Amino acid sequence: MNIQLKVLKIVFLLTFICSVNNCYHSESKENPSLAILGSLNMQKRITIVGDSLSEWSDGFYLSKKLPSQFVVRDVSIAGFTVTDWLARRSQLHASEADLFIIELGTNDAMVTGTQGFRENYQSLIDHLTINPSPNLIFCKLPLTNMASIQSIIATNNQTIVDLTKQSPKYSFVDLQKLFETQTIPLYPLSDPIHPNETGYQLIGDALTKHILGLNI
Repeated sequence: MNIQLKVLKIVFLLTFICSVNNCYHSESKENPSLAILGSLNMQKRITIVGDSLSEWSDGFYLSKKLPSQFVVRDVSIAGFTVTDWLARRSQLHASEADLFIIELGTNDAMVTGTQGFRENYQSLIDHLTINPSPNLIFCKLPLTNMASIQSIIATNNQTIVDLTKQSPKYSFVDLQKLFETQTIPLYPLSDPIHPNETGYQLIGDALTKHILGLNI
């Protein structure tokens, strides 16, 4: 039997029992059963705006890691920077989202460094919040195994953290710290940019934990 149907039956049974036993005051403006029904986790829509890290891992496997009521749409495109997504911003609202995950910045570090990063990231945020304000999760990115861009990513990561302070509906997942605290290899020898399977799974687990902790 569908789990939501089971819950509904339990709710109505409790409502019947309460009505027989005068469980709640007649002057109450809200039926407790309706409050319970309202809390049932209806479908939650997630859109991931990212680059190859997300695209190549099927959205960090979030569609498999999260409960079934979460519907994950990954529009990530390998090689994309924040600027690239600004140029294709209309694609981001092809369907409404309750939560956007922004996983961008590695390519920006290689292409433009820190130049214009704050302004571009802010413009992307402004576009994503045009409609009724969704939750936004920003990714503080792993520094990679490419020494030449590590300090740039670290600087841009601090910018990302600063931008989360604009709203209580913005938060970040610290993937930089997550990778730095691991003692096992997280990158293949042949690729200093893209994590191995263990690295991708760690990212997916961290995002899953964070999402489930949000009140959405």
